[in-house]
Amino acid sequence: MNASKINFKLNGESISVDAEAGTRFSRVLREELGLTGTKVGCNAGDCGACTILVDNKPICACMMALQQANGCNIETVEGLQNGCSVAKGNLQKSFLRYGAAQCGICTPGMIVAAEALLRRIPHPSEQQAENAIGGVLCRCTGYRNIIHAIVNANVPENHSAPHSTENKSSVGEPIIRLDGAPKVAGSDLFAADDWPDDALYAIAIRSPYPHAAFSFGNLDAYVNKTDEVVAVYTAKDVLGRNCFGVIPEFVDQPVLAESETRFEGEAVALVVGTTDDIVTLNISKLPITWQKLADVTTANEATDEGAPQLHEGRANNRLTGGYVESGDVQSGFEAADVVVEGAFTTEFIEHAYIEPEAAFAQRIGDRIEVWSCTQAPYMDRSSLAEIMNISEDQVRIIPSSVGGGFGSKLDLSLQPFVAIAAWHLKQPVKMVYSRTESMLSTTKRHPSSIQSRIGASKDGKIVAMTFDGIFNTGAYASWGPTVANRVPIHACGPYRIENYRAESAAIHTHCPPSGAFRGFGVPQSAVAQETLFDLLAEKLKIDPLEFRVRNALVNGLPTATGQRFDSGVGIVACLEALRPQWQQAIRNAEMRNESAQNTPMRFGVGIAGLWYGCGNTSLPNPSTIRVALRNDGRVILFQGAIDIGQGSNTVISQICADAIGISIDCFDLVYGDTDLTADAGKTSASRQTFISGKAAFLAGNVLRNKLLKICNAPISARLQLNGNTLLASAENSTYKLQLDSLPADQNGFIATAEETYDPPTQPLDKDGQGEPYASFGYGAQMVELSVDTALGTTKLIKVTAAHDVGKVINPVLAEGQVHGGVAQGIGMALMEKFVPGKTNNLHDYLIPTAGDVPEIETLFIEETDPHGPYGAKGLGEHVLVGTAPAILNAIRRATGAVIRDLPASPDRVLAAIKSKQSGY
Repeated sequence: MNASKINFKLNGESISVDAEAGTRFSRVLREELGLTGTKVGCNAGDCGACTILVDNKPICACMMALQQANGCNIETVEGLQNGCSVAKGNLQKSFLRYGAAQCGICTPGMIVAAEALLRRIPHPSEQQAENAIGGVLCRCTGYRNIIHAIVNANVPENHSAPHSTENKSSVGEPIIRLDGAPKVAGSDLFAADDWPDDALYAIAIRSPYPHAAFSFGNLDAYVNKTDEVVAVYTAKDVLGRNCFGVIPEFVDQPVLAESETRFEGEAVALVVGTTDDIVTLNISKLPITWQKLADVTTANEATDEGAPQLHEGRANNRLTGGYVESGDVQSGFEAADVVVEGAFTTEFIEHAYIEPEAAFAQRIGDRIEVWSCTQAPYMDRSSLAEIMNISEDQVRIIPSSVGGGFGSKLDLSLQPFVAIAAWHLKQPVKMVYSRTESMLSTTKRHPSSIQSRIGASKDGKIVAMTFDGIFNTGAYASWGPTVANRVPIHACGPYRIENYRAESAAIHTHCPPSGAFRGFGVPQSAVAQETLFDLLAEKLKIDPLEFRVRNALVNGLPTATGQRFDSGVGIVACLEALRPQWQQAIRNAEMRNESAQNTPMRFGVGIAGLWYGCGNTSLPNPSTIRVALRNDGRVILFQGAIDIGQGSNTVISQICADAIGISIDCFDLVYGDTDLTADAGKTSASRQTFISGKAAFLAGNVLRNKLLKICNAPISARLQLNGNTLLASAENSTYKLQLDSLPADQNGFIATAEETYDPPTQPLDKDGQGEPYASFGYGAQMVELSVDTALGTTKLIKVTAAHDVGKVINPVLAEGQVHGGVAQGIGMALMEKFVPGKTNNLHDYLIPTAGDVPEIETLFIEETDPHGPYGAKGLGEHVLVGTAPAILNAIRRATGAVIRDLPASPDRVLAAIKSKQSGY
């Protein structure tokens, strides 16, 4: 196409740009003008992350051609930060105050959309704010605090809110996230926002079939005929082991398939060129021949006799399984007065983080450096060393800010591609997945098929339970073994069940690998267990909340694995915290149903209990944190616990600050880089606050003791930093040190501490007995909703969530975790269903929007944990577990219809209602 000169105003400045006709304006902003605050999450107008103002109207820049900007006044998030905003920075401050920015990838789009509203309506209602951001998707926050931030943007700030913690404790305070300012300014650097100017582009060639054989023609001829193509790499160009995975015993996924692909979207080759334009690179002419082979896409098909086997040594396509047994199940059922049972299914669920995967790599001498979005930099380093056939010391992982992960960014994706190409070419290579590519090729939540049976005595005590779960683990292992092992431990819920047997199996299919996704299989098992609990309570004519309280674990009672906790078991406290709201919600539903007798609307309220073990299951799980005091009076926290939006940068700093006894205002972060920070473990399994936080607590204590010794001050002394002066005050004495006069190392550090924490666990025996986790988090959630029985549609009214977190380190960030988990639980319950090869975008695959998430009330319980820092437990995974079963129970109480297959889409709800009405 012909280039043309386009003139427009951008953030108050006159701009003239030469570009080809039809160029996306988002690309011009990011790559020509360097304004990377405009994020690209889909290039289809679905996510809204690229929202800009065009003559005061919010527009998706990815759907706007450059020519459409001619003569317009354009504003991006950077312009709003620099004074163009009518809110004069109040909006950004409000986002920080309310915790409305988590990972931050959607935040620029949200702020721009909100700015458009505030220019028209300076003091909007919640409904107006909700409507304004309706075209911008967020996967982290649950939207409610974004709406609160917008509504209160022009409300005078309450100056009692803590911005400084000088001379105060940090733990328990709603400290504004330490990494928040760049997120609201649009200056936070995500993986697609930064790379060397001379970087080449990499594009993966992927299988168009779930199962296929393939062969290449003359690749050299293809490269020689296309000027823009620099090289093509295949499996033979992998320098070391052409295989990766996350669990050493189950490593099985090739970096580039060698002759056979096992799922649609599997990579077979890498094209590296001077552009990422597939037309210019002549990708359609790459010589490759495909032969479609027989495939199996469900666990039932995969275990049929004669089914194609995906991997040698895994008979019947069985990857692995899990097992827990205690008591005498047969005798328990014989003693039961009431028995319920059911079959339940859940679907693939896509993580749908708004940031697609991106990375660049560059070779520095005999080392490779990779800049990427990741949840596990040290795991990436180990895997890349094997793939590259070099030592781990020759690999440096530099994590970017991460635009959501939820488990999928634990696995390698494009990191090996850019590393291999950069190593061979000795030139930087970058790669950004398209939305379709991301959804095709990355891991998903495991689909499940569950059979369960539960018996109870007439006084409401559970006497026996069985659980059999089959999980579709896709083409490769990924985190399938973790899901299979964790589910049987959790499938009984946080309840005492003396006679219990639970089995699970992970089955290979020709589908994308199923991996880690917030809960590791526990949300699926909770759907079955909590639904059957409600049916038992109904048969026994016992209130559902009371039924759960009667059976709940308490301190000293054994879990299904025989583990006993002397303290910290908070499920009863969570359930009791909901009791007043539960009783009122039942009355409200009754009144609403009375008023709606002549309409198809029915109202219901549902409840679900939950628990989740923090950290790895019966495995070593260490984190190491280092902290130092520099001679200029700054405390440097070397923080390798990756923050994917959950707030670990801030929470771990709060813990460390209080352990030292120094204001958090004195802290600077060194983040994530494997050359600079110790291994704090992966960000998953609700482990960072609990484990890395404890390591930070221990390191802080050691540093405090060193400083007291340097000052010759007693252990009770209060420390304070005033510039480069350290003060230690005790009783009537003050000890004063000039830090710049003390001996320091080459980095200017006068004292350093590094500590490791690994929570105590024990392996499970053949019956699944042992101590798999040092700590569990507990919770209970209640949902109020309406169902249109004529249409099958469900409308949520309110969610109330009570969660035992041991100790609330930061209430704003903790509330944000609850809101985000609830929103993902809503998606799981009502709309999300990934169909491989079909729903590879964000308009066919639905996630909750601002209009789908109702009011959320959060109640925090603090049953302190003896191991956690200041008694804290994990939270991030737990918050998703109870939402879907609470919604299903509310639908049943509203309509009488039992939903056993998720999602509870309108067609399924309507079918269940009609089935109930027909007497089935």
